[in-house]
Parts: sequence; C-alpha cells; structure tokens
Amino acid sequence: MYRPLAAVVCLALALPACRIQPTPREYIDRQIPVTDVRQQAEDALRDRIAALVQALRTGDDEAALAALAPAAGTFIIGPGEADRFTGDQQIHALLNLISASGTADIELSDLEVGVSARATSGWFAAWLEVRPSEGEPIALRFTGVYLNREGTWELAQAHLSTPSPVLLTAPVPYPPRDSPATGRGSLPPPVAPGR
Repeated sequence: MYRPLAAVVCLALALPACRIQPTPREYIDRQIPVTDVRQQAEDALRDRIAALVQALRTGDDEAALAALAPAAGTFIIGPGEADRFTGDQQIHALLNLISASGTADIELSDLEVGVSARATSGWFAAWLEVRPSEGEPIALRFTGVYLNREGTWELAQAHLSTPSPVLLTAPVPYPPRDSPATGRGSLPPPVAPGR
C-alpha cells in the first residue's frame, strides 16, 4: 500500500522540475511532400527519355547511352526473336542501329511514366517512330524500368517490340457473347483423351 503512495509522491515532487520544450527546428524532418517527390521523379524520367530520343535523332550514341543510363547487368530485349542486348557495348550497338548514325528521323509519342510511392523505381512506355532516310518507317513500342539508386536513375531493363502486321491490317474479332472466351455462356463439351 505504501509503494504506490510513495511513487505518486515522488512523481508529484519531480514533475515541477520538468520543462516541456518544443522540438528545435533543426530536428524536424523537412522532407518535401511525397506527391512532390513523385512528380519530380516522373519529370526526371520524362526528361531522360526525351534526351535519349534527341541524342538518337542526332546520331550521338554516347549521349544516347548516357541518357539511357543502363545499370550494370541491364538487358534490353529487342523486336527480333533472338534480340537480347546486355552490357554497354551491345546496348551502344543497338542505339546505333536505331538511330542509323543520325540519318533517321525519330519521333516519340504517347510517353507514359510512373514511379513507385517512394520514388525508388519507375517505369515508362512510349512509341518510337523511326523513319530512316531510305526504306519504310518502323513503329517500336519502347518500355522499361528504372531504379533510383542514391538519387541517380539507372535503367534496369527495357523492351522494344513491333506491332504485329496481322493486328495492323485485320479487324480484331470479338468473341460472341456466349463464348467461353468471354466467361459467359456454356463451356464446350469436353474432348475425350486421344482424340
């Protein structure tokens, strides 16, 4: 019975000696709001892709490589079945092929950029139209993922693809309303094994 009473008395005597002070301003985290961080990161990625396209237009493969900023171990999957580019030398050769040493006109369109909540990773998707000085224009879908390492955006992976000629010329057939592909209607009868 006396212990709780002693604790209350000690607390009552010590409380007037305590002073409550506000936290000094230098200890307050002045981090900019998360929405501003994300917007700045998205702007940085947009600027990086725009710089890449500008360098490709002029045939400056070194500036294109710097704008792309591939990290060690970055790989790019190209439009061909066996197209896989890793390392600065192979990626440099790919950029040279796309730019045709500055003789191709390259247009960027439909650029979309997104970043993670803490702006530690980001992605992009865009269309590149490459119009060589001779030959047919080529449409390339260009997508990739960047990682933010200590404030520097580095490309982790990218993918270049071309639209299928079939998709460009044929209308897309929609499945009938009661088709299994729509998830509505009845399923086709099961096929017996061996048939």
